[in-house]
Amino acid sequence: YTLSLHDALPIWRPIWPYLGRNIVIWLIITLIALPLFFIASLFAFIPILFPIAMSIAGIAVVGLWFALGMSLPSIAIGKDMTLGDTFAASRPHFKTIFLVALILIVFNFVVGLVVSIIPIIGGLLSLAAQWLFIMLAVSVLTTLHGHLIENRPLMD
Repeated sequence: YTLSLHDALPIWRPIWPYLGRNIVIWLIITLIALPLFFIASLFAFIPILFPIAMSIAGIAVVGLWFALGMSLPSIAIGKDMTLGDTFAASRPHFKTIFLVALILIVFNFVVGLVVSIIPIIGGLLSLAAQWLFIMLAVSVLTTLHGHLIENRPLMD
């Protein structure tokens, strides 16, 4: 019998599938984001179109992250779903998912502007804003999973 890291750290067992899925999602999104942002960067010399192209690419990437990331709560509750199952469940709701992505991107942009105006405490504000952004993203993921995968109503 050989002792593996998996056996030696039983408390970490639920973490490994979650971490592995995160890495797979990151790889997929990276492979899609690189060409998207490259194409968007081709508009760099057209001042009016460049921010629009970058925004569209950003919304697409964040929306894709939400669509694929809905598999993460399923791992956390012990009901692992494939990325394909999650993507299929989210497909009819892409407009809503991308609207949520747009709202979060606008939030992040506005906070970035405010933080850049206040340089003295900007670092602390930026840290707080990023923490809030992460908490909002996790909340959105779990809400989307509960509503779209588990068919729970958004409000009782």
